[in-house]
Amino acid sequence: MARGCYGTLHEAAAQALLEKFLETEAGIRNLAEGKRWLQEWPGDDDEGQGYLDCIGQYHGKDPGKTDPAQIASLVTIHHRIMSPGVTARARIGMGEGPYPDARRQENAAILAEVPEPFVAEVYRHQDDPARGDGVLRWTEPIRTIVSTGLTLVTSCRREKIPVVWMAHAQPPGQIPLEIGYTKASKTLYHLLHDGGVARWAYDQEEIEVWITLRRPILDVDL
Repeated sequence: MARGCYGTLHEAAAQALLEKFLETEAGIRNLAEGKRWLQEWPGDDDEGQGYLDCIGQYHGKDPGKTDPAQIASLVTIHHRIMSPGVTARARIGMGEGPYPDARRQENAAILAEVPEPFVAEVYRHQDDPARGDGVLRWTEPIRTIVSTGLTLVTSCRREKIPVVWMAHAQPPGQIPLEIGYTKASKTLYHLLHDGGVARWAYDQEEIEVWITLRRPILDVDL
């Protein structure tokens, strides 16, 4: 992947995205909310932590989690997933989380058992990081869900407000597979440039599949 003054291409793009956020009061508020969300939301919520790890998971020595540019990418990804008709979602149960990158053969063996119609491949060499760690294909239409942009009414203001999802049949295709640690900016890069991404984060027993729809399936102004 090409590199610029901010590292990889996706990191440079994240910096440019951050600068756009900082141009408006609304953008600055969204960044502050994203930072607060990272600090307060997951807590003991394993599902919430898993969701954040799929967006971007960082090594303990990597300050990326608090990098404003990465927070800007996180906020953008979350907005795309929750916006109506923008991103299709699916989960694939694997029964266990991935091994470190160096143990690619073990990861490949686990992924060889991915349920049909999915087929997963782990690349033997990381000669082109832009490709990701591998690829996930599906040879038949798969059932996904897409946000409607609507929420359910809750009885308590402190409760998390659940989003209403609708079923969507996604035709055969393929997307990059990212295993373990990855930056939110790289996840966003895949969503925008590769049509989606499959995330198998450390300590997660499911692969989260996010597919960027070529066009909204809902009649709304995005």
